[in-house]
Amino acid sequence: MKRLREAMQLPKGALKGLDDTLTAGPATFDGSTYIALRIRRGENNEFASYQLRRWSGKTWERVAKFPVPIHALAEHAGKLYGAAAVTRSRE
Repeated sequence: MKRLREAMQLPKGALKGLDDTLTAGPATFDGSTYIALRIRRGENNEFASYQLRRWSGKTWERVAKFPVPIHALAEHAGKLYGAAAVTRSRE
């Protein structure tokens, strides 16, 4: 995590405690750094939401919420893309 933080030019502590919740990132887009997280909720952490967050300089601000995890972030052709693994059941 230290090398990742240094490569993205984030301050010490910016990624601290995110080892278990980070699903993708960090990625740089339009001068900002983004990450994707899993936020656990519920008594036994059985409910999760997935969020895209942007570094504000002091904290990670929520940009968007998703029903599925984002496994990769990338910038291409002036846009930020997130890749999610979604499976469909055959019925």
